[in-house]
Amino acid sequence: AAGPGDAGPGVDGSGARGGGPGVDGSGARDGGPEDRELLGRVFLARVLEPGDEAGGRWVREHGAAEVVRR
Repeated sequence: AAGPGDAGPGVDGSGARGGGPGVDGSGARDGGPEDRELLGRVFLARVLEPGDEAGGRWVREHGAAEVVRR
């Protein structure tokens, strides 16, 4: 049994278990350009109306990450 000062299953004692792509087991990756593009598209899917011609044009011309930034 672990005592009060002993680390739990996670390296930092948080109890979190590893296994995800992130070093800390959070599942987060390094935040590269493809991650920003994917997260931008997820965000825009919630904000823009389906079939929004202007929004679609902006994404095609500038990319999702740039549209979100603006």
